[in-house]
Amino acid sequence: MPRGTPEARPPPGGNDPDDGPATVADVNASGADVLAVAYGCPKQDFWIDRYRGELTSVKVAIGVGGAFDFISGEIPRAPRVMRRAGLEWLFRLWLEPSRARRMAALPRFATRVLWSRLRRRA
Repeated sequence: MPRGTPEARPPPGGNDPDDGPATVADVNASGADVLAVAYGCPKQDFWIDRYRGELTSVKVAIGVGGAFDFISGEIPRAPRVMRRAGLEWLFRLWLEPSRARRMAALPRFATRVLWSRLRRRA
């Protein structure tokens, strides 16, 4: 069983991905092996990619998006029936209408993936 004490702390500059050097210094000083970055997608992914070489003790860095919002109860989970039907995304869209712009890109992405696979088979 891994040993260690989980810690959760906001970055020194607040929730600002552009304050990377201060955050990296804080993480390095902590000696953390695992880092969960919750800036939201895609900011967290860009942040991890940009600073992974400077995170001296971190062996695993993972973007967790809104997971902490669910765990803390800040954002409620979808009703069980919606989760079972695969419609949690619809519930989140209803709670956070600002997600609509990002979700609008999904059908276009799916079409491109499908088209790419069909062309490979031909």
